Amino acid sequence: MGPVERRKQALLYTLSNHRDFVTANELSGVLELSTKSVYRLIKQINEESRDGVVISSEKGRGFKLEYQQSHTPSTDSKPASITPIERRNRIMEELLFSAPRERGVCEIYEPFYISENVMASDEKIISDILQRYSIRLVRRNRTLRVNGDESNIRTAIKDLIQSAGMVDLGQLEMQQDQKFNKYDADFVLKQIRDIEQNFHIVLPHPYNINLFSHIYILISRFRKAGLRSFNYGVNISKDELKKMDAEPSLKEMSAKIVKNIERYLITTLPDYEVYFLFQYLISSRLQGKEEEKEIFPDTVQEITQFFIDQIAEKSGSRLSSRKLFTNLAHHIKPLLNRLEHGIRVRNNLLEQIKLEYAQSFLDVEEIAEAASRQFQLPKINEDEIGFITLYFAQVLEENPNKIKSLIMCTTGIGTSELLKSQNRQKNTGHRDFRCDFHPEYPLRLGKVPECRLDHFYREAGRFY
Repeated sequence: MGPVERRKQALLYTLSNHRDFVTANELSGVLELSTKSVYRLIKQINEESRDGVVISSEKGRGFKLEYQQSHTPSTDSKPASITPIERRNRIMEELLFSAPRERGVCEIYEPFYISENVMASDEKIISDILQRYSIRLVRRNRTLRVNGDESNIRTAIKDLIQSAGMVDLGQLEMQQDQKFNKYDADFVLKQIRDIEQNFHIVLPHPYNINLFSHIYILISRFRKAGLRSFNYGVNISKDELKKMDAEPSLKEMSAKIVKNIERYLITTLPDYEVYFLFQYLISSRLQGKEEEKEIFPDTVQEITQFFIDQIAEKSGSRLSSRKLFTNLAHHIKPLLNRLEHGIRVRNNLLEQIKLEYAQSFLDVEEIAEAASRQFQLPKINEDEIGFITLYFAQVLEENPNKIKSLIMCTTGIGTSELLKSQNRQKNTGHRDFRCDFHPEYPLRLGKVPECRLDHFYREAGRFY
């Protein structure tokens, strides 16, 4: 291999290790070549390719490898090992971002070195997954594409991105997360900061993640497929327009952010994008001083009180805290909008909540089903049930039921006092104790070891 080919190979390897654009100066530093040499190599690689542009360029951003795996020079080493789930997720991501453009089967599958049988199996699984979002996988000759409404495609992409791992906005701000395009991520983060500053609020997790994903996906879809490919599949009704007019500040902010995106992409976006963004904002909890003054609609108050009353009945606790009602109502209000518009907020703590608060989760799940029937709501998914569970778990932990216990011992009140002290240390704030000396204890309870605390708990309550 000559020196020019070695440089080409080094250039391709460098780009293959970056998901984002790389500037000519950065490539020059890594490859120890002049920027002119870098430009010359990129031009030669693109001219020699039979499959179109290998390395794309964008003014002000640099260069990016378009077909990383298929154009990376071959070596004797085996491709990086990935699981079947990761492989299918990558394929789905490529198809969804490009929708409804057709992609060649060879182009998509070549990096993974799998057989035709495995491809067929993958396509069946991918098709089943996409059907949950009302998206259809279409295979024609040797091409694949997906068909569906734009809102469904973006929802599927959002779930796919977030299922791959927690999106950490802090890491993005420090430019350490390589999953996202640095320039696009910086732009989206600026829009979120503008929203927070404008409303003097903090957009809490996970609503900030949801909003970040929505704007980032819009930008990425535009780059991959272009506006002509978008199939919105919805018409904004008069009722929806009235709802937007009822929240003028959110409507104005949505329009402002969309204008910023248009300037960033140098394009004109349809009014649908203002509507979509408005739905994400109104479905988020905007945490700030204005929350304290908020007056909740009757439906929100009724559903909130329904959850509190039902949990109180199941747990045997008094849950009359105004703080609980207010906090839960602030969650229920955007929840109702999310249910109406099919917006899902991913709960990354769901499995942990199910494990640590198993009974509370089951109770809330049962109450959620009853609430959906009584108030004619769409089914409340597990992610939302997990969030609601946390409100009650916190209150129940802070205000546990007190169990009155009686400790009696034949050897004297000294032993009772000792047991009382041990139990207070173990169950601080959970029990009220009364200690008595009772000479007939063995006759009434039966002779048992006097230090068996669990026995005391069981038997003492029978005659307190």
